[in-house]
Amino acid sequence: MKPLLLGAVLLAAVAGTPAQAGDVPLVTGEHWTKASDSEKKAFLVGVANVVSVEYELRKDDRRSRPGMISALVTNLQPLTLTEISKGVDDYYAAHPDQTARSVISVIVTDVAKVQPRKK
Repeated sequence: MKPLLLGAVLLAAVAGTPAQAGDVPLVTGEHWTKASDSEKKAFLVGVANVVSVEYELRKDDRRSRPGMISALVTNLQPLTLTEISKGVDDYYAAHPDQTARSVISVIVTDVAKVQPRKK
């Protein structure tokens, strides 16, 4: 996938293009490491918007069950987009064998340091 696809995926989402399951590729380290700084920040803005919407939609629910979205907001809020991008860059630089891992997974567990609850 070309790096410009990161921006195109976000533009399609913003434009309201209906996506079918499997239409939108999962962005991995393979895409991230080839993307420009602008494309990386565009991706992060998209992620931030999705997290913000989920946070607001779960406003009443989070009082009784904080969950991952609240933890993401709490842990990422003090960071700038540049710092989050650098955290992802640093992860893939330190783990070149992990480029198949999704960027969102890296953001959640390695940048925001949110660990999924054990069931």
